[in-house]
Amino acid sequence: MAAFSLVHGAWHGSWAWDILRRELGRSYYPDPADAVRELQYPFEAAALARLLRPQAPIDSLTEPVGQRVYVVCTRDRSIRPDWQRRVAREILGVEPVEPDAGHSPMLECPREAADLLDSAARDAGVV
Repeated sequence: MAAFSLVHGAWHGSWAWDILRRELGRSYYPDPADAVRELQYPFEAAALARLLRPQAPIDSLTEPVGQRVYVVCTRDRSIRPDWQRRVAREILGVEPVEPDAGHSPMLECPREAADLLDSAARDAGVV
């Protein structure tokens, strides 16, 4: 059985904790304007920031299962791309895929993001 999972924001940098750290260590943006700025939402998608909920807790000891794909957005200002590349190569053992996008490629370049995920799912034998 093949497995494929997408984890967004699993290893945010320290800025996320400066915004607000809840009792379970989850990042959250009570002010949508902060989310738009920090998560690099395109202007036309800014209203979506009001729909954000607290980040789900992630057990940092859990090893990812199945084929691994790491997406490094080359213009990400939330998580340094050089740090992400190092995590992809040294911890996950994969060469990252690098779209020309900010932190939220699903809003900035949705077709490219969908194609990238579709390709990764096909490579993993999920679809």
